[in-house]
Amino acid sequence: MRRAEQLADTDPRIRVALQTANARLAQVLAAGPELVRWWQNADSSSPPQCYGNAIITAALDARRVGAQAPLTAKYLQAAAPGYMSSAVQATAPGDWFAQAIAYASTRLRGATACLTPTAAGIGRTAGWKSADYLHQHALQTRRTHPLPAVAWRALVDHHHPDDARRLGRSAELRGQPGAAADFYRRAAGDGSDGAAMDLAYLLKKQGRQDEAIPVLQRHAKVGSRSAALQLAHLLAKRGQATEAITAILPYADAGDVMALMDLNAQLLEEGRLDELRRRADAWDPFAARHVADLLVFEGRPDEAVALLRRYADGGSVGNYDVDTMLAAEFADLLAFLGRVEELRERASDGDGYALRSLERLLVGRGEIGQAIAVLQQRADAGDATAATSLASLLAKHDGVDELRARAEDGDASAAEHLAHLLARQGKKAEAIAALRTSIGGSDADTDDHRLSLLAFWEGRIEDLRQYALRRGSAGALLATLLAERDAYDELRQRADAGDIDAARVLVDLLADQGRVDALEAEVNAGTPHAFDRLRQLRLG
Repeated sequence: MRRAEQLADTDPRIRVALQTANARLAQVLAAGPELVRWWQNADSSSPPQCYGNAIITAALDARRVGAQAPLTAKYLQAAAPGYMSSAVQATAPGDWFAQAIAYASTRLRGATACLTPTAAGIGRTAGWKSADYLHQHALQTRRTHPLPAVAWRALVDHHHPDDARRLGRSAELRGQPGAAADFYRRAAGDGSDGAAMDLAYLLKKQGRQDEAIPVLQRHAKVGSRSAALQLAHLLAKRGQATEAITAILPYADAGDVMALMDLNAQLLEEGRLDELRRRADAWDPFAARHVADLLVFEGRPDEAVALLRRYADGGSVGNYDVDTMLAAEFADLLAFLGRVEELRERASDGDGYALRSLERLLVGRGEIGQAIAVLQQRADAGDATAATSLASLLAKHDGVDELRARAEDGDASAAEHLAHLLARQGKKAEAIAALRTSIGGSDADTDDHRLSLLAFWEGRIEDLRQYALRRGSAGALLATLLAERDAYDELRQRADAGDIDAARVLVDLLADQGRVDALEAEVNAGTPHAFDRLRQLRLG
C-alpha cells in the first residue's frame, strides 16, 4: 500500500484503485484490464454484447463531456442507437436493454463492473455509474471522438439538473451551440444566474440578441445584477438608452461601480448633461469624469481642473476610493493642458499618478532626459514605483549603462529590465546573468516570476513544471517552451487537465500550421479556444 501511494501520482489507475470503495487494491488492479477487454472486445456477433458495448460507450462518452451524476436508463436507451449499426438496431428484440444491462453490469474478478447501479431506495435503481478505471482509460482512447447527434439529444433530454451548466460549456467548446443553448436554458430555468449569462452570451455571439434580451430580463427582474448590467449593454446597442438606464439605475444608486460607469456613459450618449452635472455635484466620480471632458470641450479647462481636483484630493465617497479613482484622471488632465509645474509639485509630494502623467508628457515632447531625471529623483528617494518606471524607460531607450549602474547598486527592477534589453539584443548569456542578480528581493511573487523566466531562458523544463504548480506566469512560459520543443503530447495532457495556457498555445500552434484535422480533433476533445480558431481558419 505504501508503494502504491508513492506511485499513485504518476499512474491514475493506481489512484483509482486506492480510492475504490468496498474493494481491495489488487482486485481493482486485476479487474482494470479486464474491464477494458470486456468493453472493447465485445463480440460483434453476439447481440447481448453489442447492446452492452453500446450502453457502456454511451455512458463513458456522457461522463467524458461532463455528466457527473449517475446516468438514467432513459438516457442509456435514448443514446444507445448512436453506438449501434443499423442492422443491430433493426433486429433488436424487445428486451434488448435488459440484455445490455446484464452484460454491462457483470462483475469482473469479484471487484467491479463496467456499469454499477446506484440506488433510489431498496430494490430501485436511480441510475448507472461507469467504473473509474474504465473512465480513465476512455478519456485517452476516446478523447477526440465526437459524440453522435443522438447522444447529445439524449443528454439534453435526460441529464441531471446539477450537470446542466457544465454540459452546456462542454457542448459549446465542442461546437454544439444548439445543445449548449438547451443545457443553459435548463440551468437558467432552475435559477442559475451564471447559466443565464452563458446563454445570453452564446445567443449574442450568434447574432440572436432578440432571444438574449428576454433571458436577461427574466433574471434582472428577480434581482440579478449581472443580468441587469448585460441587459443594459444589449439595450444600449439597440438604441434603447432609456430602457438601459432604467435597468441599471437601482444598482448605480446603490453604489455599484460597473452600474455607475454604464449609467453615466448612457446619460452622456443621450445628451442628458444636466443630470450628469447634478450627479457630479453629488459626488459621482464617473459623472465628474464626463463633465470634466465636456468642460474642456467647451473651452472651460479651469472649471474642469477645479472639479477633478475636488475629487482627487477629497478621499473616499461611499464604497469608492475616489482619491485613487480620479487622481489618475486629474493628472492626465493636467498633462493634457501642459501644466508641467503643477504635475512636478504633485509628483514631488508622492502622487504616483502625477509622476506617471508627467513622465508621459515629457516623453511625448521628446524630453527623454528630463523624464529620466524626474523619475531618478523619486527613485533615489525610495519610491519603488518610480524605480520601476525609470527602469522601463531606460530599457525602451537602450540605456544599458544606466541600467547596469542601477542594477549594480542593488536595484532589482533595473536588473530585470536590463536582462530583457540584453535578451532583445541577442546577448542571452549576459541577460541571464543580469536576471540572476534581480532575484532575492523581499517580494516573493516577483521573485517567483523572475525564477520562472530564468528557467525558461535556460531551458530548464522540469523546474518550470514545478514553478507552474504555484504561479500562473510560469504556466504560460512552460507552454511556450513545450511548443518550441514540439512536445504536443504534454501540451495536450496539460490542456486536458485544465491548463488554459497549454490549451491556448496548443490550439494556436495547430492553427498557425493550418492543421484543420488536428484542430477538429481538439474541438471534439473540448479544448478551450479550439472551436473559435477552427472557425477563423475556415473563414480565412
